[in-house]
Amino acid sequence: SLSLSVSLLSLARSAGLCLPAATMGEAIGTLVSVLAVAALVTTAAHAIQQPLQVKPFLAFAENSSWEIVYDHFDPAQQCDFRDGSDSMATALFNRALNKTFLWTAVETGIYPLVGLSLGDVRKQCAWSMFNSTYNNTPESFANSQWLQSVHSFGNGTIHGIVHNEFHGFDEVEYGYCDNATAQKYRSGYCGMWSTGLAVSHDGGLSFSLIAEPPNHLVFAEPSRYVKNKPYFGYGALSMLLQGDDGLFYGYVNVIGQPPQPSGNCLYRTPTLGDAKSFRGFDGSGFSVTWSNPYNQTDGSRDGSDRGNSSTTPDGGSVNHGHGRDQAPLPPGICAPVQLSGGGAHLSPRRMAGFPAGWPRYMMLVDRSGDQVQYYFSWEQDYARAVTNWTDPPGLLDLDGADRLRIGEARIVYPTVLDDQSPYFAGGDADDNFASVGNTSMHLYLSISGSVYRRLVHFSTEPPPPPPP
Repeated sequence: SLSLSVSLLSLARSAGLCLPAATMGEAIGTLVSVLAVAALVTTAAHAIQQPLQVKPFLAFAENSSWEIVYDHFDPAQQCDFRDGSDSMATALFNRALNKTFLWTAVETGIYPLVGLSLGDVRKQCAWSMFNSTYNNTPESFANSQWLQSVHSFGNGTIHGIVHNEFHGFDEVEYGYCDNATAQKYRSGYCGMWSTGLAVSHDGGLSFSLIAEPPNHLVFAEPSRYVKNKPYFGYGALSMLLQGDDGLFYGYVNVIGQPPQPSGNCLYRTPTLGDAKSFRGFDGSGFSVTWSNPYNQTDGSRDGSDRGNSSTTPDGGSVNHGHGRDQAPLPPGICAPVQLSGGGAHLSPRRMAGFPAGWPRYMMLVDRSGDQVQYYFSWEQDYARAVTNWTDPPGLLDLDGADRLRIGEARIVYPTVLDDQSPYFAGGDADDNFASVGNTSMHLYLSISGSVYRRLVHFSTEPPPPPPP
């Protein structure tokens, strides 16, 4: 601009530069161009580094504070030497006993917190509701197990979905991992993850696998375990919600081994008690089926158990998004749902008791640092909401949560539970705590192995709906 050129000219002369007018003009022109480019680069870099926009639709209630639900460092609450908090807080209501069960799954015995409501649950060590099988072979898919997602039918039958991990680094003596590799297992080696089914017939007092291993298997990548290779497989599980079509929908995080991309896979099932009825999202529909890679006989999709040369599946273009124009996915490969904020732990909830114009569903997702992401969907049918979330997400700053950390521990596994969820009016009994209102909704977090919660609420104005 003219004013910028005049300013630069004055600056040059004040610095004692005596150049001919033409030369001075050329110098100024060059400097203006350089500064313009630098400004563009700076602006672009600033845009890239900026966090996602914070939307003030979810906030902590005024005068609320963090309260401890489970204290990992209280010896009286240590039912097992590995007791702690290693999953999102999960709850169910047992109507026969008029009791609420709350737990954050660990791989050892799960000893739930029990009480009349979420507000007064206490840790008990009298009984364990679920225990890992601890088989030491990968083909069993029944090793270290976490009961992470449940659905109660109100009649005493509760179906559970179980995250499983085969730890080859614990089976060095059986040849599943070299000593040197086992020492760096926390860096992601010598492990295979999968998903299985469990069931309770006593209202959640006890769960067992729905069938003898490996017939309880639901999700497994199409490759076998390979010695000394990086972790792969299906990980953290979300809550299940039912669509208007009567089917149950959920998300599972996957650490992909090519051709399976990493991300969050969407699945559904008409029958929670049938491990073979689950279908995964292929980008436009639910055509993905899973099978046990150890039952395959042609070797075309199998690796080697104990470190011989492995055969990886044929690759090609793999759809990381919705893929309607992509080549068909290979068998057993799902198309992850795209969320701009990333995250591995998804927690969807139904919003109950809100006026017209408000979203019908919300979903919390973890985020590195001291923030939680949240998405909304205005779809009335959850079968449509699962692929229709607002973007970008809003952000909730975890005010004061960092002071609860011990050492370098992360703040993980955010979810919301509502104290009044089992009692919503209109016959909408919600024994799974899948619904949240705006008066008694709490955010739950796992911090340094303990569980904390704090009252949250939505603002008085609904978030803007997405454009049509």
